[in-house]
Amino acid sequence: MPVDLREGLVEAGRQDCSDLHSWGPGVRPGDSRGEGMLSIHDVFDEFEKVGCCTFATVDEDGVPHSRIAHFVACDDEGLYLTTMTVKPYYRQLTGAGLLAVSGEYNEGDVEWNEDHMPHFHPGVMMRVTGQVRQLTPE
Repeated sequence: MPVDLREGLVEAGRQDCSDLHSWGPGVRPGDSRGEGMLSIHDVFDEFEKVGCCTFATVDEDGVPHSRIAHFVACDDEGLYLTTMTVKPYYRQLTGAGLLAVSGEYNEGDVEWNEDHMPHFHPGVMMRVTGQVRQLTPE
């Protein structure tokens, strides 16, 4: 049975998103040229551009685990994901109640110069962390 989880990501998303800005080329954090704060809907839209992201949890022994997944929806209260109750992922989410999600996209492939230094095209790196809770059928 699929299970929706939220709230921790909502709270963490709002906290983490307080520092998220969208930038163009040459614009950095703290730069007054930034386009402003991202809403939870903007964060979801950016994760949608990424597609599949890395979702990280810890098990009952504190061992980290990661998998590729995606958010399925959002609203003003937060980001939503689903999993099945028979999965270790579900047990990790409900056991530790913690989740970290990250993803990245850019407008082109990484290029390497003659000194073997990478050049990354403009893009976005997204990360949210926090506690999650299982939704009730209500």
